[in-house]
Amino acid sequence: MSSSNKSDTFFGRALADVESELGGRWAKPKPMMGGAAMPEQPATTPWSSDPVGIEPPLGFSVEEMVPVGEHHEIEASIAALEAAQQRRDEDDDENDEGPQ
Repeated sequence: MSSSNKSDTFFGRALADVESELGGRWAKPKPMMGGAAMPEQPATTPWSSDPVGIEPPLGFSVEEMVPVGEHHEIEASIAALEAAQQRRDEDDDENDEGPQ
């Protein structure tokens, strides 16, 4: 194998990339020169304060999911959930007893 073909593999190319330090994920971080990272908003801009303030609660859960589907689909889903819960409860009861 000639020396020109040694770097003609995926590993060889990756190794050449790392050794070259051209950049990419192996680039060394460049020092940041200057002042603050982000300038402060002037007091006259609309984004300098929150005009809404603290919002009152909605009075309902935004995480609650409303059942969707035909009546028979909803009934089948509820039955499957109840069966899974019953199996889980039975497994918990067996695990609570432990070896005797």
